[in-house]
Amino acid sequence: MSSDLTRTMRYFLRYCVVGIIGTGVDVGILYVLVNYRLAPFGIALVLAFMAAVTSNFILNKKWTFDDTSTKRAAQYLVFLGISVVGLIVTFFLMWFFVTIHGVWYIFAKLITSCIVMVFNFSANTLITFRKKDSPNS
Repeated sequence: MSSDLTRTMRYFLRYCVVGIIGTGVDVGILYVLVNYRLAPFGIALVLAFMAAVTSNFILNKKWTFDDTSTKRAAQYLVFLGISVVGLIVTFFLMWFFVTIHGVWYIFAKLITSCIVMVFNFSANTLITFRKKDSPNS
């Protein structure tokens, strides 16, 4: 049990590091697209999201979970599906913070990312990068 907890904590800490990198990608692209008027807010949010999802998938597969599955396309689709649920929550929370409460959209995005991260980590640990049980685990 202790080794499972240690492994989960290691995964979570690495997932957080990857999440910080992904948030940087997400917020950076969002900032550029919105501030330079390259895309409307909603489209910019989706484009930034897709770039972050892709970088997060690659980093989580290789570094966080040390996953060796060759079913990359299927895993990416599951990862993307979980992320889309997170995106729906992100849209609602961004609307709530920015439109209803007047929070600066970058700050709202940072708060939203922290909230959505907990769901995404749990779902990706249990589904996308699930480790098969072995007697030595």
